[in-house]
Amino acid sequence: MTTKPGKSNSNINRHTSKSSIVSLRKERSSHGTRERRSSAQSIEEDFAALFQKYCRQFQTWITPKVVVIPQEPPTGNFPELLYEYPQNYIKNKEYKVVSKNIQSFPQVLIIFDNYEIQTVLNTVILKHFLVDRSMLIALRKSFQKFDTVGTLKLEFCGLTNTDLRTLKTILQKNEVITDLSINGNPNRFQNFYILLKNTKLKHASMRFCQINDRGVHHIALQLNSFSEQSLLSLNLSSNFISDNGIVSIASFLRSNRKLISLNLADNWITNIGCATLMNVFIKFALTHEEIVIRRHRIMKFLFKKANLMEIQKSKLLEGLDTQSLLSYNKRLSKDSANKGGRDSTSRKSSKVNIQKSTEIDMQLVEEMVEAEIGSDEHPFVKDSYPEDNEIYCKGNVKLVHLNLAYNKITVSGLEQIIGMLQYQKVVINHSQEGFSHIILEGNLFPESCSEIDTINELLKESFARRFSSTSHESRRNSKRKKSGLSRVSITI
Repeated sequence: MTTKPGKSNSNINRHTSKSSIVSLRKERSSHGTRERRSSAQSIEEDFAALFQKYCRQFQTWITPKVVVIPQEPPTGNFPELLYEYPQNYIKNKEYKVVSKNIQSFPQVLIIFDNYEIQTVLNTVILKHFLVDRSMLIALRKSFQKFDTVGTLKLEFCGLTNTDLRTLKTILQKNEVITDLSINGNPNRFQNFYILLKNTKLKHASMRFCQINDRGVHHIALQLNSFSEQSLLSLNLSSNFISDNGIVSIASFLRSNRKLISLNLADNWITNIGCATLMNVFIKFALTHEEIVIRRHRIMKFLFKKANLMEIQKSKLLEGLDTQSLLSYNKRLSKDSANKGGRDSTSRKSSKVNIQKSTEIDMQLVEEMVEAEIGSDEHPFVKDSYPEDNEIYCKGNVKLVHLNLAYNKITVSGLEQIIGMLQYQKVVINHSQEGFSHIILEGNLFPESCSEIDTINELLKESFARRFSSTSHESRRNSKRKKSGLSRVSITI
């Protein structure tokens, strides 16, 4: 009798001990997960500590401070001094930066989507201090933990031609970076084009890079692709681009339909370059090389369409309903038996009906194939047409914004711009295409002239046409949503 209470007490103790152990394990696991989460968040959110750690690891010439700002400051707030290597520079030794302004110590500015919460990092700015290859590698290692950075600015920081190659690897490994600025980084090798090769950039700025006609020629060769480019805006202002460089720019604008904004302000463009550029935005005749490209794309498209047609034919033949065919033949035999003999005319009419039905089916198959592969959107195919023993293209009407300010354009160049805008007014009609902004201030013509007034009126009409088309499209989409219209698919 005395052992039973002991057993019960031991059972109670065991039960309590088991429950306490389970609760303790749960607390430890929850505490461990909280610690892991907090540590992961601290690693992911503290860009400053991570970047400075890699700077010390790769022995950069200086470890800059990292400052969080709500938005990018104006240009005047940055120090004008370009930090350079000290004399007798040794990599493993630390140096102090000497500047007229004590507060102008090198700083890396970072911007979050929300300044107060600071959860998603979207912009990194390195400006007005020397950025060497070691610092670029530290930046590349830091971006491995931060895959949300969409804007990277490395301005006036002494990037060399080899640094641009390192920067290209950063862009290739971080495809979320779509906005890049390398303003104020000239190099005599003019290899700026590598930043546009096999990258996902949408906006690129290369101001004050001393890009000459040779450099812009390489950039044009990289942008002379119809489907492989994603660049939407390009800023080449304040460089050394002359009329010869405009020939290269006009060559890629003949086929490139992705670019919608081009800034060529503060260069060496004259009326000759302006006329060369305007001839791309109106009807132009295809060259022999462009005609060869057109024929190759048409033959490739037709070959692809024929292959898909054969595939659809085989699927159609395999999917025929044999039972319906048997019942159809039985019905024909009954009809002929009731008529008391063979009726050749009825059989011929049935064959004709079968042939007509197969023709209708093949027409549907062709429509399905065309809906599947679409049409070739290349301008040498879609926007080209034969005329007077030549093949013409209607011109580039995708570029919306063009900046030609502070060049050497006179009234004669303005007349070329007026002729281009009048042509686009006739060709485009109601569309989202055509120019809406052309900036021409600071050129060699008087501020008040009739040509400028005409250009402004034509641009106002283009903007109004664009606005009316967008409002009409939005109203049409709202009506579709209200009516609940849906696409009907035809199956065979």
